[in-house]
Amino acid sequence: MQIMIKDEKLMEKFGDMLSSLLVPGDIIYLTGELGSGKTTLTRGILRGLNYSGLVTSPTFALMNIYDADITVNHFDLYRLDDKEIFDTGWEDFIGKRGVSIVEWAEKCFNILPQEALYIEIKLIDDDYDLGRMLLISARGERNHYLLNRIKELTA
Repeated sequence: MQIMIKDEKLMEKFGDMLSSLLVPGDIIYLTGELGSGKTTLTRGILRGLNYSGLVTSPTFALMNIYDADITVNHFDLYRLDDKEIFDTGWEDFIGKRGVSIVEWAEKCFNILPQEALYIEIKLIDDDYDLGRMLLISARGERNHYLLNRIKELTA
């Protein structure tokens, strides 16, 4: 599925809409270039879950936990490889406690759970000033359900 997002405000609005579909145990993998909007999308999800605090990329912290209507575990794997991820304790969180959002998931796809909602954020014409294209796919029954609901809500 593809969705065109014209600006940062609409990226957050999409995240807000997505938040209404999420339940504890859901996993979202975000991929895309540096600065493409992964944290902006995460901020929109958190705003939809009534979190009013600061939302930042956990590039150096590796994981931020947000206490919203549903706990959100926000991972950033930018600086890690699949060997280093084991030191983060990710297996205690992803798919178990709250909703897990993983930025730069492609760096460790081979060891992360495969059943997830996958959102790739692509720049339009490699231009940061233009919109973004969201390429959304799913693995697993629950995530196919989410994908179908996203299709219905964005039609």
